[in-house]
Amino acid sequence: MTAKSGRRRIEPDRFRRIAVTAAAFSAAIGLALISLVQWIPGFEGFVNSPVFPYVHEPLELVAVIVALLAAHAINPKTGRLAILLFLFLSIPHTLIELPTRLPELVRLLFTAAGGLFGVQLIAGRKKMEARLSELVHSDPLTSVANSRHFHAELGRHLAENRRYGTCGAVLFLDLDGFKAINDRFGHSIGDQILRGLAMRLQREIRDTDLVARVGGDEFAILLPHADAEQARIVAERLSHTVTSINPRLDDPSLRLSASFGMARYPENGASVEDLVTAADKAMYRAKQGGSGGVVISDRLPTKEALG
Repeated sequence: MTAKSGRRRIEPDRFRRIAVTAAAFSAAIGLALISLVQWIPGFEGFVNSPVFPYVHEPLELVAVIVALLAAHAINPKTGRLAILLFLFLSIPHTLIELPTRLPELVRLLFTAAGGLFGVQLIAGRKKMEARLSELVHSDPLTSVANSRHFHAELGRHLAENRRYGTCGAVLFLDLDGFKAINDRFGHSIGDQILRGLAMRLQREIRDTDLVARVGGDEFAILLPHADAEQARIVAERLSHTVTSINPRLDDPSLRLSASFGMARYPENGASVEDLVTAADKAMYRAKQGGSGGVVISDRLPTKEALG
């Protein structure tokens, strides 16, 4: 008897089946990639771009690797032999091509990195511009508009009034007894009260109105397109809002209230200075009459403003 060989020979029919299967699998992958190229809109322009060589070669590589894995799944020994053969043939070619392709690849990588950096730089600049705009127009303590922004918006609405004949009103309010609270409980408690008041005022007005902090405990509200009756109703509602705020102090005798002064345009002034002066004087008349009052200005506009 002849001794059996230690190695099992691959039958010719089985080897042919393996080769045909691997070839058919590679062909199917190739046809799928070709169909993909033909049917994707705008792919023709991409094929002509300098990026395409770095894309289609990896796709071909994927197809070959899938075919090799399929061959390995059908017959591990044959698959390992095919993989070793592929590596033996491809690695020298890669080492030869790499020096010539490396500069282009590095240039593309730098271009992509520069584009990404540019996008981040633009986003950061826009965020910084938004933050600077907020700092310029907002009160740092309460986050409502500051005095400068309030005067600018009032001037814009007065220009609209002169052109289209619109109306509006300005409310000034000053907290009554706030100094006593500040002196007794400290500025941190006072700051909390101011922040809470600003938030409540914003909730009580329209989106088109504007709340601004114009002094320590003084606020101004711009009411565009509001007539005298509408402005009076808003002032009374805001007065009740202030008195409903409970700062939770240990002295129940310390309650918040506010004195309101109201000026209308164009009845009480056609300039920013006239309206601010009229509303401010009306507010101090309200304080003299007792806490929580609302006084409507009876001041007439100056001849300079009218002329």
